Parts: sequence; structure tokens; C-alpha cells
Amino acid sequence: CGFGELADHLAQRGAVVVGVDVDQRMISAAKQAFGNNPNLNFIHGDSTDLREVIGSRTFDLGVCQDSTHHLRDGNRLQEFFRSLTACCDTVVVKDFDRSQAKTKNTFWRLLFTNPSTVALLADSLEAAFTEDEVREVTDGLPNASVEPAPNMQIHGSRELKEIIKLDPVPRHLDERFSWLFRSKK
Repeated sequence: CGFGELADHLAQRGAVVVGVDVDQRMISAAKQAFGNNPNLNFIHGDSTDLREVIGSRTFDLGVCQDSTHHLRDGNRLQEFFRSLTACCDTVVVKDFDRSQAKTKNTFWRLLFTNPSTVALLADSLEAAFTEDEVREVTDGLPNASVEPAPNMQIHGSRELKEIIKLDPVPRHLDERFSWLFRSKK
């Protein structure tokens, strides 16, 4: 869920979207920004136990961007992936790759001038999982893949179309700051 931009992006294109976030402040911010859209529903809850949050509902697509680093623990990450793949036909998850910390922190220092923003991003990256760690905890999930990903936003229209169809994602060797998990039942 976060601030709700990705949920709104999908809802604007006709999807019925449920955004979940463990932080009530994020839910409130998303509702304030996008609460008038009837295709959107924001729910406060823990994504490592989606059945508790959404009940028996199932979804065509589950998307998560730049948030697994908040889990900070391999067991919780594994619970998250199992929970998401259990209720969604297709799953796409992208987040920072900690193994790229030195390069990414240099990039952020050039991009952002506010030291507290750079510090917050550096902390997020330090808590992030590497591509290999994600591969290890998702081993055994059906039709799953983990690969390096360009530093993109999932909701970029061309990238989202490619990800949903599970086509190859364009890669740029100088932008391997992230990993991308995909699964399709």
C-alpha cells in the first residue's frame, strides 16, 4: 500500500485493488489521497498473514514494491511470499538488493540533497535482502523466479505490462540495484 500510488495506478486502469499496509499512517495517507476511487480499498494489516487480513478472497495479481526490506528477517520474508502466492494467481515483488549498497548509496547521495532522506534510504537498503537470500527463501514455490532488476518503478506502464505477462524485463547492467520475484500459477 504505502502512499497508494501503485494501487491508484492499477485502479485507474480498471482493476479492483486492495492495498494492505501494517502502518496505519500509510493506510490513512492512501485513503486521504485516493479514497474517492470506488475500485480501491485500503486495509490495515500484516502482509505476512494475508488470509487473516483478506479472508478467503483470491486475486489475479499481487504486486509489492520496495517494502520487503521492512520485514528485516528471513523467516518473515518466507511467510510473506507464501502468504502472497497462496492468494494471488500471479505475483510480482521488487525491492532493493543489499549487495548493491555501496553503488546505490552513492547514487542516492547524488540524487537527493536532504541528508535525512539519504540516511533513511541507506537504512532501508541496509535492511534489504539480497537476490540470493530471496532465491533461498522462495525455493520450492511453484513457477517462481528471482532475477536482477533495473532500478524501475513497477507501475511504469511498459514495465508493468511486461511483468504481468511475465515477459523478460529489460535489464541495464549499470542499474542492478534491485531484485524482482515473479510467480504465476
